[in-house]
Amino acid sequence: MLIRATLVFIYIFHCFRILAFPWRFFKLNSQFYNTKRKLFSKLDMDKRLPTQWRLTQYRDDGICQPTQFPIFVKPEWGQNSKGVVRIDNKLALAIHRQNRHNVKYDYLIQHPATGKIEFEIFIIPNAANINEYACFSITQTCNDSHEALPVNGIYNKQCYYQDLTPLLSLLQKQKIWKHFKQIGKFKMARYGVRADSLTDLINGNFKLIEINLMLPMPLVVLANNISIINKFIFISNSMRALALMTKTLPATPLHTKINIIKI
Repeated sequence: MLIRATLVFIYIFHCFRILAFPWRFFKLNSQFYNTKRKLFSKLDMDKRLPTQWRLTQYRDDGICQPTQFPIFVKPEWGQNSKGVVRIDNKLALAIHRQNRHNVKYDYLIQHPATGKIEFEIFIIPNAANINEYACFSITQTCNDSHEALPVNGIYNKQCYYQDLTPLLSLLQKQKIWKHFKQIGKFKMARYGVRADSLTDLINGNFKLIEINLMLPMPLVVLANNISIINKFIFISNSMRALALMTKTLPATPLHTKINIIKI
Protein backbone atom coordinates (compact mmCIF):
# COMPACT_ATOMS: atom_id res chain seq x y z
CA MET A 1 0.00 0.00 0.00
CA LEU A 2 1.36 3.40 -1.07
CA ILE A 3 0.37 5.11 2.19
CA ARG A 4 2.20 2.54 4.31
CA ALA A 5 5.30 2.93 2.14
CA THR A 6 5.10 6.71 2.51
CA LEU A 7 4.81 6.44 6.30
CA VAL A 8 7.86 4.17 6.45
CA PHE A 9 9.94 6.34 4.10
CA ILE A 10 9.16 9.60 5.93
CA TYR A 11 9.80 7.95 9.30
CA ILE A 12 13.23 6.69 8.16
CA PHE A 13 14.00 10.12 6.67
CA HIS A 14 13.28 11.87 9.99
CA CYS A 15 15.24 9.23 11.92
CA PHE A 16 18.34 9.76 9.82
CA ARG A 17 17.88 13.53 9.96
CA ILE A 18 17.97 13.56 13.79
CA LEU A 19 20.43 10.63 14.10
CA ALA A 20 17.91 8.15 15.49
CA PHE A 21 18.00 4.43 14.69
CA PRO A 22 14.86 3.45 12.72
CA TRP A 23 15.39 -0.26 13.37
CA ARG A 24 14.46 0.43 17.00
CA PHE A 25 10.89 1.10 15.89
CA PHE A 26 9.76 -2.33 17.10
CA LYS A 27 11.11 -1.58 20.58
CA LEU A 28 8.90 1.48 21.06
CA ASN A 29 6.31 -0.32 23.20
CA SER A 30 8.44 -3.31 24.15
CA GLN A 31 7.74 -2.96 27.89
CA PHE A 32 4.15 -3.99 27.13
CA TYR A 33 5.19 -7.03 25.09
CA ASN A 34 4.38 -10.37 26.73
CA THR A 35 7.69 -12.21 26.40
CA LYS A 36 6.25 -15.52 27.66
CA ARG A 37 3.47 -15.60 25.10
CA LYS A 38 5.43 -13.66 22.44
CA LEU A 39 2.76 -11.11 21.59
CA PHE A 40 1.12 -7.88 22.61
CA SER A 41 -1.69 -9.51 24.57
CA LYS A 42 -5.18 -8.05 24.37
CA LEU A 43 -5.95 -9.62 27.73
CA ASP A 44 -2.94 -7.86 29.25
CA MET A 45 -4.34 -4.60 27.92
CA ASP A 46 -7.73 -5.39 29.46
CA LYS A 47 -6.16 -5.45 32.91
CA ARG A 48 -4.97 -1.89 32.43
CA LEU A 49 -8.41 -0.51 31.62
CA PRO A 50 -10.69 1.22 34.09
CA THR A 51 -13.80 -0.92 34.60
CA GLN A 52 -16.15 1.59 32.97
CA TRP A 53 -14.30 1.34 29.63
CA ARG A 54 -13.86 -2.44 29.60
CA LEU A 55 -15.81 -4.89 27.44
CA THR A 56 -16.45 -8.51 28.43
CA GLN A 57 -13.58 -10.39 26.79
CA TYR A 58 -12.02 -13.77 27.51
CA ARG A 59 -9.98 -16.55 25.94
CA ASP A 60 -11.99 -18.95 23.78
CA ASP A 61 -11.32 -22.40 25.21
CA GLY A 62 -13.42 -24.10 22.53
CA ILE A 63 -15.95 -25.34 25.09
CA CYS A 64 -17.51 -22.42 26.94
CA GLN A 65 -20.70 -21.06 25.35
CA PRO A 66 -21.31 -17.29 25.41
CA THR A 67 -24.35 -16.10 27.32
CA GLN A 68 -25.44 -13.89 24.44
CA PHE A 69 -25.04 -13.35 20.70
CA PRO A 70 -23.77 -11.77 18.55
CA ILE A 71 -20.18 -11.86 19.72
CA PHE A 72 -16.84 -11.14 18.06
CA VAL A 73 -14.14 -13.80 17.81
CA LYS A 74 -10.67 -12.37 17.30
CA PRO A 75 -7.10 -13.67 17.29
CA GLU A 76 -5.23 -12.42 20.34
CA TRP A 77 -2.27 -11.40 18.18
CA GLY A 78 -4.33 -9.51 15.59
CA GLN A 79 -3.97 -5.90 14.50
CA ASN A 80 -6.17 -3.67 12.35
CA SER A 81 -9.17 -6.07 12.70
CA LYS A 82 -7.32 -8.83 10.81
CA GLY A 83 -9.02 -12.16 11.52
CA VAL A 84 -11.97 -10.69 13.45
CA VAL A 85 -15.31 -12.41 12.79
CA ARG A 86 -18.80 -11.62 14.04
CA ILE A 87 -20.58 -14.74 15.29
CA ASP A 88 -24.37 -14.64 15.46
CA ASN A 89 -25.27 -18.02 16.96
CA LYS A 90 -23.95 -21.25 18.52
CA LEU A 91 -23.75 -23.09 15.19
CA ALA A 92 -21.59 -20.38 13.61
CA LEU A 93 -19.31 -20.47 16.67
CA ALA A 94 -18.98 -24.26 16.44
CA ILE A 95 -18.05 -24.03 12.73
CA HIS A 96 -15.49 -21.31 13.42
CA ARG A 97 -13.90 -23.43 16.14
CA GLN A 98 -13.76 -26.50 13.89
CA ASN A 99 -12.03 -24.50 11.13
CA ARG A 100 -9.21 -23.31 13.38
CA HIS A 101 -6.41 -25.79 12.73
CA ASN A 102 -2.81 -25.55 13.88
CA VAL A 103 -3.23 -22.05 15.27
CA LYS A 104 -0.22 -20.86 17.22
CA TYR A 105 -2.02 -18.21 19.25
CA ASP A 106 -5.28 -18.11 21.16
CA TYR A 107 -8.56 -16.67 19.98
CA LEU A 108 -10.66 -14.40 22.16
CA ILE A 109 -14.38 -13.87 22.52
CA GLN A 110 -15.42 -10.26 22.91
CA HIS A 111 -18.94 -9.02 23.60
CA PRO A 112 -19.98 -6.06 21.45
CA ALA A 113 -19.95 -2.46 22.60
CA THR A 114 -23.30 -0.67 22.63
CA GLY A 115 -22.09 2.73 21.40
CA LYS A 116 -23.57 3.92 18.10
CA ILE A 117 -20.35 5.37 16.65
CA GLU A 118 -16.90 3.86 16.25
CA PHE A 119 -13.89 6.12 16.68
CA GLU A 120 -10.16 5.59 16.18
CA ILE A 121 -7.82 7.79 18.21
CA PHE A 122 -4.15 7.91 17.22
CA ILE A 123 -1.67 9.41 19.67
CA ILE A 124 2.09 9.87 19.86
CA PRO A 125 3.23 11.50 23.11
CA ASN A 126 5.74 14.32 23.20
CA ALA A 127 9.25 12.84 23.35
CA ALA A 128 10.39 15.67 25.64
CA ASN A 129 7.38 15.30 27.97
CA ILE A 130 5.44 12.04 27.74
CA ASN A 131 2.56 13.58 29.73
CA GLU A 132 1.76 15.75 26.69
CA TYR A 133 0.97 14.64 23.17
CA ALA A 134 2.93 15.55 20.04
CA CYS A 135 0.49 13.98 17.56
CA PHE A 136 -3.27 13.54 17.97
CA SER A 137 -6.00 12.56 15.53
CA ILE A 138 -9.52 11.25 15.88
CA THR A 139 -11.26 9.47 13.03
CA GLN A 140 -14.83 8.26 12.75
CA THR A 141 -15.20 4.79 11.25
CA CYS A 142 -18.18 4.61 8.87
CA ASN A 143 -19.67 1.67 7.02
CA ASP A 144 -21.91 1.55 3.93
CA SER A 145 -23.41 -1.83 4.81
CA HIS A 146 -25.87 -0.36 7.37
CA GLU A 147 -25.27 -3.39 9.58
CA ALA A 148 -25.75 -2.80 13.29
CA LEU A 149 -22.42 -4.41 14.21
CA PRO A 150 -20.09 -4.66 11.21
CA VAL A 151 -16.47 -5.77 11.49
CA ASN A 152 -14.82 -2.49 10.60
CA GLY A 153 -11.23 -2.20 9.50
CA ILE A 154 -8.88 -1.47 6.62
CA TYR A 155 -9.67 -4.87 5.08
CA ASN A 156 -13.42 -4.15 4.87
CA LYS A 157 -14.17 -2.47 1.53
CA GLN A 158 -17.46 -1.08 2.84
CA CYS A 159 -15.62 0.78 5.57
CA TYR A 160 -14.41 4.38 5.21
CA TYR A 161 -13.11 7.11 7.50
CA GLN A 162 -13.90 10.72 8.34
CA ASP A 163 -11.40 13.01 10.08
CA LEU A 164 -13.03 14.65 13.12
CA THR A 165 -9.91 16.27 14.56
CA PRO A 166 -10.72 19.81 13.28
CA LEU A 167 -14.05 19.69 15.16
CA LEU A 168 -12.27 19.58 18.51
CA SER A 169 -10.92 22.46 20.52
CA LEU A 170 -7.50 22.22 22.16
CA LEU A 171 -9.23 21.72 25.53
CA GLN A 172 -11.35 18.86 24.16
CA LYS A 173 -8.27 17.15 22.67
CA GLN A 174 -6.48 17.42 26.00
CA LYS A 175 -9.50 15.98 27.77
CA ILE A 176 -9.50 12.93 25.48
CA TRP A 177 -5.73 12.57 25.87
CA LYS A 178 -6.17 12.66 29.64
CA HIS A 179 -8.49 9.63 29.42
CA PHE A 180 -6.11 7.50 27.37
CA LYS A 181 -2.86 8.30 29.10
CA GLN A 182 -4.33 6.64 32.22
CA ILE A 183 -4.03 3.27 30.47
CA GLY A 184 -0.28 3.25 29.94
CA LYS A 185 2.71 5.29 28.89
CA PHE A 186 2.66 4.02 25.32
CA LYS A 187 5.13 5.60 22.94
CA MET A 188 2.52 5.38 20.21
CA ALA A 189 -0.94 3.84 20.12
CA ARG A 190 -4.22 3.70 18.29
CA TYR A 191 -7.34 3.21 20.37
CA GLY A 192 -10.58 1.82 18.90
CA VAL A 193 -13.64 2.83 20.91
CA ARG A 194 -17.41 3.02 20.64
CA ALA A 195 -19.55 5.81 22.06
CA ASP A 196 -22.98 7.26 21.34
CA SER A 197 -21.53 10.62 20.32
CA LEU A 198 -18.36 12.67 20.09
CA THR A 199 -19.48 14.50 23.24
CA ASP A 200 -19.72 11.19 25.10
CA LEU A 201 -16.22 10.28 23.95
CA ILE A 202 -14.87 13.61 25.21
CA ASN A 203 -16.58 13.06 28.55
CA GLY A 204 -15.19 9.54 28.94
CA ASN A 205 -18.44 7.69 28.25
CA PHE A 206 -17.20 4.98 25.88
CA LYS A 207 -16.15 1.35 25.61
CA LEU A 208 -12.69 0.43 24.38
CA ILE A 209 -12.66 -2.20 21.64
CA GLU A 210 -8.95 -2.49 21.07
CA ILE A 211 -5.52 -0.94 21.60
CA ASN A 212 -3.05 -1.25 18.73
CA LEU A 213 0.58 -1.00 19.83
CA MET A 214 2.54 -2.96 17.23
CA LEU A 215 1.78 -1.37 13.85
CA PRO A 216 -0.89 1.25 14.53
CA MET A 217 -1.54 3.01 11.23
CA PRO A 218 -3.03 6.49 11.79
CA LEU A 219 -6.36 6.01 10.03
CA VAL A 220 -6.72 9.73 9.46
CA VAL A 221 -4.46 9.23 6.42
CA LEU A 222 -7.29 7.15 4.90
CA ALA A 223 -10.00 9.73 5.62
CA ASN A 224 -11.86 10.90 2.53
CA ASN A 225 -12.63 14.39 3.84
CA ILE A 226 -9.07 15.75 3.90
CA SER A 227 -6.81 16.67 1.00
CA ILE A 228 -3.72 14.79 -0.13
CA ILE A 229 -1.58 17.78 0.89
CA ASN A 230 -3.00 17.75 4.43
CA LYS A 231 -2.48 14.00 4.63
CA PHE A 232 1.16 14.46 3.68
CA ILE A 233 1.56 17.22 6.28
CA PHE A 234 0.11 14.90 8.93
CA ILE A 235 2.38 12.05 7.85
CA SER A 236 5.46 14.27 8.02
CA ASN A 237 4.56 15.73 11.43
CA SER A 238 3.57 12.38 12.97
CA MET A 239 6.61 10.52 11.65
CA ARG A 240 8.87 13.30 12.92
CA ALA A 241 7.27 12.91 16.36
CA LEU A 242 7.78 9.15 16.13
CA ALA A 243 11.42 9.58 15.14
CA LEU A 244 11.98 11.86 18.13
CA MET A 245 10.35 9.23 20.35
CA THR A 246 12.58 6.54 18.83
CA LYS A 247 15.64 8.60 19.69
CA THR A 248 14.70 8.48 23.39
CA LEU A 249 15.04 4.68 23.51
CA PRO A 250 17.98 3.38 25.54
CA ALA A 251 20.91 1.74 23.81
CA THR A 252 20.06 -1.54 25.55
CA PRO A 253 16.40 -2.38 24.77
CA LEU A 254 14.06 -3.65 27.45
CA HIS A 255 13.57 -6.90 25.53
CA THR A 256 16.03 -8.44 23.16
CA LYS A 257 13.56 -9.83 20.66
CA ILE A 258 10.04 -9.20 19.45
CA ASN A 259 8.41 -11.63 17.07
CA ILE A 260 6.79 -9.67 14.26
CA ILE A 261 3.56 -11.32 13.16
CA LYS A 262 2.65 -10.62 9.55
CA ILE A 263 -0.77 -9.00 9.26
